[in-house]
Amino acid sequence: MGLATIPEQDLEAHFSSGTTWGNWQKTGKYIGSSAILGGVSASLFAFSRKSENRKFRAFSYSLLQGSIMSTSIVQPMKFAFQRLRPDASNHHSYPSGHSADTFMYATVISEYYGWKAGVPAYAVATYVSMTRLADRRHHITDAVAGAGIGYIIGHTVSRRMKVPSRVSMNVYRVRGGVVGEVRIGLR
Repeated sequence: MGLATIPEQDLEAHFSSGTTWGNWQKTGKYIGSSAILGGVSASLFAFSRKSENRKFRAFSYSLLQGSIMSTSIVQPMKFAFQRLRPDASNHHSYPSGHSADTFMYATVISEYYGWKAGVPAYAVATYVSMTRLADRRHHITDAVAGAGIGYIIGHTVSRRMKVPSRVSMNVYRVRGGVVGEVRIGLR
């Protein structure tokens, strides 16, 4: 275990040195907060109920579902693994909830609105994860695990929520009866 953590310790030392980040790291803890992202998800979901845009409604539902899943998966893992944080404040380091939540958001955004929206969303998620290292709240492996969990959750809720955009039905008369055909075209 000791040899495996040497590269991680070197990278953490780089990120936690004050000269690397300055004050840029302070906003990361707020942007990636479960309370803030969960509130945004719930607000978008409530707002989308009045919208006629089915894509936006499905998107907001995916974000809400992803926020609930992320918290439901990450929090029990923190208590199960009991990994000490780099700042020694508690034993809830692994995995990073900030990373999981922001990567879930980035994945859902990318799935619904494409790479042009996904690239900036993943950049923000990466920034948030790196600020957690700079604040000495997480080890690199915590952030990577959180990012992986967030990606899987985001991809899962997005794939299940895609709605058919076109449904057509044809009925043909054939000798001895009728044959029906239903076609569903996804957006």
